[in-house]
Amino acid sequence: MPVPRILFSLLVFGSLGVAAITVSSLLPARPAPAAESPASAPATLAGAAHDQLLHFRDCFQKAPLCADLKPFEAAPSDLQQGELEVDGQALLKDPGPDRMPPATVVDLGPGLDGDVGIRPDAEWSRHTLREGEHLGALWNSRWGLRMHTLFQLAGDPENARLLDVVHPGQEIEWQADAAGELKRLRLWTDQAQGYEWVRLDGTDQFTRVEIAAEREVSHRVLAGKVRGTVTDSLREKPALSAASARAIGLLIKDHLPPGDEIREGDQYNLLVEIETVAGDDTPYDIRLLAFALTAANGTLTAARHADGRFYTPEGEPLLPPFERHPFKGEHRITSGFNSGRRHPVTGRVAPHNGTDFAMPVGTPILAPADGRVTDVERHPLAGRFLVIQHGQDLSTRYLHLQKALVRPGQQVTRGQRIALSGNSGRTTSAHLHYELHVDGQPVDPMRAELPEGEPLAGAELARFQSTAQHLLAELGEVAASGQLAMQPLPDTGR
Repeated sequence: MPVPRILFSLLVFGSLGVAAITVSSLLPARPAPAAESPASAPATLAGAAHDQLLHFRDCFQKAPLCADLKPFEAAPSDLQQGELEVDGQALLKDPGPDRMPPATVVDLGPGLDGDVGIRPDAEWSRHTLREGEHLGALWNSRWGLRMHTLFQLAGDPENARLLDVVHPGQEIEWQADAAGELKRLRLWTDQAQGYEWVRLDGTDQFTRVEIAAEREVSHRVLAGKVRGTVTDSLREKPALSAASARAIGLLIKDHLPPGDEIREGDQYNLLVEIETVAGDDTPYDIRLLAFALTAANGTLTAARHADGRFYTPEGEPLLPPFERHPFKGEHRITSGFNSGRRHPVTGRVAPHNGTDFAMPVGTPILAPADGRVTDVERHPLAGRFLVIQHGQDLSTRYLHLQKALVRPGQQVTRGQRIALSGNSGRTTSAHLHYELHVDGQPVDPMRAELPEGEPLAGAELARFQSTAQHLLAELGEVAASGQLAMQPLPDTGR
């Protein structure tokens, strides 16, 4: 029967309209850490799920009503972005070397053949998702599960979103009785975390909870002299893989004060926390705890505080003050940060990842903090735009500019002119679209907690120094011996 096949494909991947993607999601993004989690991938069913399911069910029962149903491909996730569409316009056709091609889910993973069928009660089955098939085709014909249950799960918009946004390599585990009734379902979004659906006894209802695999945490101190780059030097450490060396190299670069660089011949001492999933030595997360960098002009020593930022042993912040607005004077907000805003041009509901300020064309735009310009480009929708990295995973974006006054790679200081506002790209009037990103994610720039540049004091300083004393003592011991060590560390306020 061809109709059910089309139906189930739509159930998992479809949407009866092309979802608008916010302009900011099309701009160049900072390279993700080695173990970044894919849980933040975009949804494709979400809010539309309920209305569409009613239509799908009608189609399932009355085949002549299904002439409007067509198969859809899986929406690209953060790991799968290839060709995107904004209001029907194809963009970013080149997937790039670090992007996986779009894929539907799935075939049976190791240990299971193609004829899984019905499972005995309380036995767990596992499937590793691969390219080539969709969930609806596997649910009953390969896994022996009732299709009614899939409808039941996808009737909830959040369930539909989670089940829809998948990528090759994800694992699905399920537990069913001898009649094919699903009892429990697990979807791992990555190797360490995911979601589980558990059937409530005696009902057709399921409850959803977040799950996490058992993890192990170790601390390592890395010391040496820079040869080439920090990453090149770390690759020489036998205890680190190439991916881990690159991840740590990015961490130390991100946490240096703006304008500071590590050069050939500098000495480094890094204290890192490495988190792995039990039974797997591949790092799931790598976190910088403290560092000491010695160059010709002196030594910079800092440790992480409970707020996630780095301070010197005296409590001086590495990040300079950060202004709330990237301009002087007052300018009216015409559109604030809103994850569910309706686009003023297209009328579609799409996230607005920044704040719009009405201002005359040619208004000076100022750097809110010290930083380094990473991008100055043009885009059909964003117009002329630029991006600044400010250190410690803070970055800002400026869209619809008339003119950029800086170039990629240039260091800027707080209050420096970086651009003139404009009306370029797709807009309704002259304005500045301003974004603030923290750890690669957009946040409300008018509400986010910003670095004030003030040193720690009082009880906060005492708390920091109590932890920093232990962390920096480890760095001092390794600096003297020049060895690679693994040692347990005190609580870092994580």
